[in-house]
Amino acid sequence: MQPGDHVSKRLWVDKNPAEAFRLFQAAANKGNSQAQYQLAQMYAKGWGVPQSYTSALMWTQKSAAAGDPDGENRMGWLYDEGYGVQKDAKQAAYYYRLAAAKGNVDAQFSLGLAYEKGSGVHKDDAEAAKWLKLAAKQGNSKAQAELDAMTQKEQLATKK
Repeated sequence: MQPGDHVSKRLWVDKNPAEAFRLFQAAANKGNSQAQYQLAQMYAKGWGVPQSYTSALMWTQKSAAAGDPDGENRMGWLYDEGYGVQKDAKQAAYYYRLAAAKGNVDAQFSLGLAYEKGSGVHKDDAEAAKWLKLAAKQGNSKAQAELDAMTQKEQLATKK
C-alpha cells in the first residue's frame, strides 16, 4: 500500500493512523502531492495527530501548488468558506476551475454552482450547465438535482 492510494487511504488511516501519518509525511516531504493532501486531511480532522488547521492549510497549499486536483479543490473550498484564508469567491472559482479541468467531480459541481450564482465569476447558465453535466455524468446526484432545477426554471420562464 502506498501513500495516496485512493482506494485504501481512508481504511488505512482508520486502521493505523500513526503509521499512515508517518508514511504520508515521508512521501509528502518528498513532494508527493496526494500524500500532501492526505496529510492536510489528517491535520484538519485530527486523525492520528493533534488537530492543526495551520498545518492542514500549509499541506493543502503545497498539494494545490503541485497541481493535485484534490488539493486544488480543497483550496477552492477553503476560499469559498473562508477557513484559514480570507473568504474570496474569485480565488475559490480559480481553484475549482483548476481541479474541475482535471476531472475532480466535487470541483466540477462547485464551479457549476459558482457560474449559476455568479459567485467569483460572471453569471453564465450555459457554463454552469456544462460543469454540472460533467459532475452529474460522474454520478454526483446534487449536480443532477441542480440541472433539473435549472431546467424547471427555464421552462417556467418560457411559459410567462
